[in-house]
Amino acid sequence: QPPAPADPGRGGLPEAAAPQAAAAEKEPETVDVDLRAVVLLKPEARLKWLTKACKMVTDGSASSTDLYDIVVNRKFVSGMPERVVRKISLVIQESLDLFSDKQQRYLSSNECPIMARLVVRDRERAEEEERDREEAAEE
Repeated sequence: QPPAPADPGRGGLPEAAAPQAAAAEKEPETVDVDLRAVVLLKPEARLKWLTKACKMVTDGSASSTDLYDIVVNRKFVSGMPERVVRKISLVIQESLDLFSDKQQRYLSSNECPIMARLVVRDRERAEEEERDREEAAEE
């Protein structure tokens, strides 16, 4: 008699979950912590890279200084859509404990290219909303 299909009640994986488990295994857990390699990645891929790089620093298999040098480089966020920059800033804020106090202060400041991009966008958006309000009041 052929074996029964995987049944969650029997401790096996349900058939629908098996492809996802296989896909998760194919994704490498380590990434190259090198600026030249990172800037070649598309914005969404840089977000995934950052998440994995933070995990590598936590595990001790990558240097927090190397990671810091990459994320504070202007090339890291150049050409990125605002939504990806916002997600990257969240990952960094959630991972601040990986960095020294001085690095944390810089990463949280408007001097950091990631934060500077967000501040400029927020300022532009506020100015645009103010113009819209003024135009509406004139009508």
